[in-house]
Amino acid sequence: MDKQIIWSIKAKEELFDTLEFWSKHNQSNTYSSHLYQKIQINIKYISENNFIGKATNISGVRVIVVSNYLLFYQVSEKHIEILSLFDSRRNPKDINIK
Repeated sequence: MDKQIIWSIKAKEELFDTLEFWSKHNQSNTYSSHLYQKIQINIKYISENNFIGKATNISGVRVIVVSNYLLFYQVSEKHIEILSLFDSRRNPKDINIK
């Protein structure tokens, strides 16, 4: 059974900022739309197979790679919370999940 997906405020902001950045950078919404579709497909996979992502060193937090982005999430009994969308080309020391 698929679990409900919820986005943390931080993850929503990161998603919006990422899509907006690529729209402005490319002067087109094409890449942003493509990236958003990839993210949605992977979220569907996560909702169907909750533990498909790799476990992290943070208790209960898993990560899945979507293009150049790391999608961090946490599974609970009732839902899956998307915690962060992190550009993997940035310094890993900048990762701040919570």
